[in-house]
Amino acid sequence: MSKTDDIIKSEIASVCKVKNLKTRYFLGTSNRDQDLWCEGGLTFGYNKLLYGSNDFALYRDENWVHEYSGIEVNKKPVIVIEGTHCLNTKSYGSAQLQRFHHAYGSMLNDIISVYYLKKGKYSIRTDLLLAAYTATVKHRKNGGEGCYIVTDSIDDLRNLILTVDQYGENSPETNKVIEDIMKKMYLAVKEGLKKYTNYIEYLNKRAIFKSSQGIWTKYLGPKKDSITDSSKRYGHIVLGEAIVAKYLLQNINVESFNYFFPLMNRNEIDDINASFTRDKEWKLLNNLEGVNLVPLDEMLCISNQLKQEIAPFRKLNLNDHRKAWNVVRAKIETSLKQ
Repeated sequence: MSKTDDIIKSEIASVCKVKNLKTRYFLGTSNRDQDLWCEGGLTFGYNKLLYGSNDFALYRDENWVHEYSGIEVNKKPVIVIEGTHCLNTKSYGSAQLQRFHHAYGSMLNDIISVYYLKKGKYSIRTDLLLAAYTATVKHRKNGGEGCYIVTDSIDDLRNLILTVDQYGENSPETNKVIEDIMKKMYLAVKEGLKKYTNYIEYLNKRAIFKSSQGIWTKYLGPKKDSITDSSKRYGHIVLGEAIVAKYLLQNINVESFNYFFPLMNRNEIDDINASFTRDKEWKLLNNLEGVNLVPLDEMLCISNQLKQEIAPFRKLNLNDHRKAWNVVRAKIETSLKQ
């Protein structure tokens, strides 16, 4: 556990001057956050799938059944928070997405879920805000009670926590606070989209394309070693990209799409499936409803000639061959559209 993580947790703890709720978080080198909630940790599962661990939770002594395990415990999670300091780091872009699924798992369990990004020199990504907003709308439309808040305002976080502590999570007062924060998210999304002519142009910038036959494809999937090399943590980024793309498309009522991996073939995906049976991120990616993983050798709209042009990049560092790769990428985009 990094010192930065402890700083974030301590900052969250500083605004939790609660009287009725209790807190759960772990400082230092503890890995307890990776345990399920019903085992004393900060990890949630849903529909037989396990999601990432969180940093902080507020709960009350009340019976609650964890849907993933079916185990009943006497501690009901009320607010679950994932925190990050990434708005002050050079990896602020990808780092925002790679933790999306952590608080997403608790939202699916009908918990008030917060992704708190400590305010910094960079802004929260538009797609992150829109995905969380749309996920909340869809979840509640389907009868769920949870929500997914993304914010860099410690004041909004404090207000939410104290309101829930005083009035309860289902009170009109709490609903008003949640609605106000959600409105801020929505307005930030509208502001972020102003630079684009339309929403389709925005999706294209996010490497999401619609073919002339109406098929939607998200591309720029990874190489095999980007997934299998744990030091790269690319599995977290790929999963974040997939869930965010899912909700960017659900925002226009598109329920399914292909996630194209131009630098992998089916045998490589099969190898990962065989060796990564316990990897949470890869298992989630393979089981996301409406997301279809398609490797290069199964993408019919890519000509054999273009597949041959793509092949050398499977073993190259793309950053070192950016100019040449961008030329090939342009051809891939044209193929996906046509």
